[in-house]
Amino acid sequence: MREIKFRIWHKKGKEWCGILHPNETISPYSLEYEQEDLVFCQFTGLKDSNGKEIYEGDILSITEYEDDSNREYSYIVEVRFGGREFPTAFVILNKRFSRGEDVLSCRIGPQRNMIVIGNILENPELLTKS
Repeated sequence: MREIKFRIWHKKGKEWCGILHPNETISPYSLEYEQEDLVFCQFTGLKDSNGKEIYEGDILSITEYEDDSNREYSYIVEVRFGGREFPTAFVILNKRFSRGEDVLSCRIGPQRNMIVIGNILENPELLTKS
């Protein structure tokens, strides 16, 4: 079973301001910031090739290798929770996929190298490079 937790982004301060675990209670009085100024990014339960935790909103660089041809494919994707075709899964979004999305956990394996290179809140420009 994966660990449930959220990374918290403060929109106005443009900084990460903590990690929230589900057994913690948030009230307007317990926060240093207004709740409407916060973005909660859920932990996927997965780690990249370097052991870094992957959260919703992260931007990944994925390199895949084909067994039979040793060809290498590299692309940049965004991690989101829920999509058109996979509403209850973490998906990766990239225009190169025929459906536009794919289940993140299906992309993990020995033929793939996935590295967190940023996130949509701090580095949205990374998605323009895909």
